[in-house]
Amino acid sequence: MIPARIVNIGVKPLGLKVRISEMDVYSDDGPQVQAQQYGDVLAACISEPNCVSWTTWGVSDRYNWWKDDDGTLQRGVDFLWLENMQPSVAVAKIKDELK
Repeated sequence: MIPARIVNIGVKPLGLKVRISEMDVYSDDGPQVQAQQYGDVLAACISEPNCVSWTTWGVSDRYNWWKDDDGTLQRGVDFLWLENMQPSVAVAKIKDELK
């Protein structure tokens, strides 16, 4: 699905390059789904010759905060390393995609 979207936005017909940047994935559906989403997007970028880079946003959930609509401070669990700097499940999925 993702590789088709890369192609459909005009990458091949127009010769455009794709850069997937500042990627993070919310974890509301659980760490396995989060890992799968990270892996799927990375695999799509690797498989598409016109995808020239893939980067993530943030490093550790220790520093993952935002203000909610009501102004309250919220902690996110969207990054590749957990609050205690241990790798999330997504790190293993990314390593598998890079093999």
